[in-house]
Amino acid sequence: MQQAIDLVLSVIFGLFHLIVLGIASVERVLRDTLAPMGIGTDGQNIVLVLVALALIVGAIRLFGSVFAILITIVLALLDAAHPDAAARHARLIRAAGRGEPDQSFSRSMPTPRVFARAPSAATLPGFRPASISAR
Repeated sequence: MQQAIDLVLSVIFGLFHLIVLGIASVERVLRDTLAPMGIGTDGQNIVLVLVALALIVGAIRLFGSVFAILITIVLALLDAAHPDAAARHARLIRAAGRGEPDQSFSRSMPTPRVFARAPSAATLPGFRPASISAR
């Protein structure tokens, strides 16, 4: 299962790198074309930023559905690999909302006292309240 997840993630990253390589190549050719025309670096930067934005939007429109399908496949594989993750997450959210510790690890280790209330003064051994005298 982990190999399938790794394969789909490598396809996603490979496609991303291919898109970035294409954008960088187009910008390099464009910069080499604009320099002999006498356009200064400020003008080149403005043109290149606009072209980069157009290429990014075009890549999202062209490959967006492919990325969506690949990400859906990864999430489905993760859900199949860890079927109890959603239930554990829901338990953690409910416990955090009530201010209680998570009990799912209580079989293997003691429950931490992170959420325990501080003891009141009356429950401390040997505690005697000090008398308040009026001055």
